[in-house]
Amino acid sequence: MADDDSVIKLELTDKLKQEQVVSRYEYYLRTGNIVIQLNHKYDKKLITSPLESDWPKTIQTLEKQLKRRGVNPKLITMLTDSADNNAEVILGNLQSIEEEIENNIKTGKEKKYYIQKYRGKDFLAEAVIVAGTPFFATNNDGTIKLEESVQEYNETFLPLTNRMYLNRPYVFKSKQEFDDLLEKAKTETLDGLYKSVKSEWQKYNAADDNEISLCTADTIYTYKQDSIGMTHYLFFVGMPESGKSNRLLVFNLLAYRNMFSADMTPSNIFRFLGPLQEGQGTICEDEADDLDESPQKMKIYKSGYTTGIRVTRNDDETSTGRRQDGYCTFGFKAFAAEKLPDSIKAKGFRERTVEIKCQAGSPKYDILEVANAAQEEEFEDQLNEINRLRNILLLFRLLHNNDKIPNIKLNIANREKQLFKPILRIFQDTKTSRELLPVVSHFVRERRSKNIDTFHSFLYRVIKQLTSKGHYQLATATIWQTIKNSLPGSDIPKRPLSYESSEYGTISQKQITEILMTDFSADRPKHRGKSKELVFKEEKLRSLDKKFNVNLEVTVGESDESHESDAGLDGYITQKFLDEEIEGLNDESESNSDIQDKNVEKTMSTEVANTSSNVSKATHATHPTQTDAHFSSPFDSKPPPRPQMTNEDSSQ
Repeated sequence: MADDDSVIKLELTDKLKQEQVVSRYEYYLRTGNIVIQLNHKYDKKLITSPLESDWPKTIQTLEKQLKRRGVNPKLITMLTDSADNNAEVILGNLQSIEEEIENNIKTGKEKKYYIQKYRGKDFLAEAVIVAGTPFFATNNDGTIKLEESVQEYNETFLPLTNRMYLNRPYVFKSKQEFDDLLEKAKTETLDGLYKSVKSEWQKYNAADDNEISLCTADTIYTYKQDSIGMTHYLFFVGMPESGKSNRLLVFNLLAYRNMFSADMTPSNIFRFLGPLQEGQGTICEDEADDLDESPQKMKIYKSGYTTGIRVTRNDDETSTGRRQDGYCTFGFKAFAAEKLPDSIKAKGFRERTVEIKCQAGSPKYDILEVANAAQEEEFEDQLNEINRLRNILLLFRLLHNNDKIPNIKLNIANREKQLFKPILRIFQDTKTSRELLPVVSHFVRERRSKNIDTFHSFLYRVIKQLTSKGHYQLATATIWQTIKNSLPGSDIPKRPLSYESSEYGTISQKQITEILMTDFSADRPKHRGKSKELVFKEEKLRSLDKKFNVNLEVTVGESDESHESDAGLDGYITQKFLDEEIEGLNDESESNSDIQDKNVEKTMSTEVANTSSNVSKATHATHPTQTDAHFSSPFDSKPPPRPQMTNEDSSQ
């Protein structure tokens, strides 16, 4: 056993010792992770792998993690063999913890639960470790106290012991340190905390100021997340050595009760967030390249951006059989990977994320070295400074538990408002808010500029051009021919109703008609002679134009609630219809009708050809590359004037 009783040092096999490549091979009880540190021969790689629901799956996951990090097959076999040899030690310790929890719960007539934080009707309790003993730090009517347990509704809640944590506990060396930091927290302000947290981010991150400012604001926001009840996610994407994992590690060290792991399973998430109360912590998932291959995790993350949503699961109970629980999903989350999740499979998930591209840089300090100080005095001092700030953030949360957070009006709406309003509410009426408004404006414009490169954006430009003379009833065949004339590509043999475009891949007339009906609110086709038609609404097209206004400056005080609901203009081609086209499953009646439209195409007027030329020219003139963010909206709308700030009070 290591010095920390929550860490088990695992025994290496003789073969593995002879290789002399392993610096650490440990099992962490509080996180449920196997941690392997390789030496300089493997660039000091750190591999983290979770304990799964059964041991064979644990070994499979470990093998997968080792392959992903470039470990050779021979060494992978030796490392997994060592894990197998230590299975009894690992599972034995895990079983003893579970038995202890079960015995504690069954003791007495009252129901007893171990929990990290509990928000009662008139109080907030936060689990901490003071001088090695678990307590709740509680705020009841403004008085901060340390208590061994809290009670409400005939239920008793107990703070986690050190080895129960799946994340870093809040540790105070003594009662005196707790009291001293509490006094320090009483003098803090949001502006002061923002400055301190940003200073830490700047030490360990060489990114631009927009990214650092957003990460700083998010770090502080996590301590208010359950008061706001809505959050965005961050997704760091970049090549190896771009620093994306280090960004997650900074969150892990500073954000509210953060669980940091790679290849996280749904059961890991459920165990961490629990069934008792929302907002138990935050999550950072590294190596999330195959995130879109896990439908269960996609459901958790797509629902976890707001409070009030639970996922039901059946749990085993030795005495009463199966018990159904509703597990919480809400909480801030950040991810890192070499590629973004698929825009079709993970569409809903990506709508809830702010995507940040990472590039290699040279920060002042390496956060990985600081997090693993290894008795190096300089690193230990820096880690102590981080832990001190983290403890102050928790105590500031306790002290300001009952503060009201007034509503604010913004000139953004729908998904953009959901993503960015929470952090602007937290910092309203502070000096920091003036710094954050341009930052939020930057990320809103960045999201909108990505819309310009999407298939939906292209369709919008086609329809806008076709309706520019005030004719809002269009033949589907006219739309189809205009699209084909505007896009470089080629016809597909034996598939006359499909087209292989060089920019958007395979598209079909049926698919486009359905997208225009569902996402552009066009009326169902009305038969008129031999051609079908779609009827568009001018107001709807005008509201869609706001999706592509990249010149926006986000301001406080002017609501933009007039937007219609999100039309989904963020980069996807509906999977249902694409699959049908690829598999050749178009129904006969649709095909017959579309063939008639194909015949109509041959007799189209030169006006269609001219329209296609205009759309094509507009596409290349205003949208020459996928990175061009200067697309001029067809309405040429100017940035709105900056209004005065106003608040609209609302109780939480």
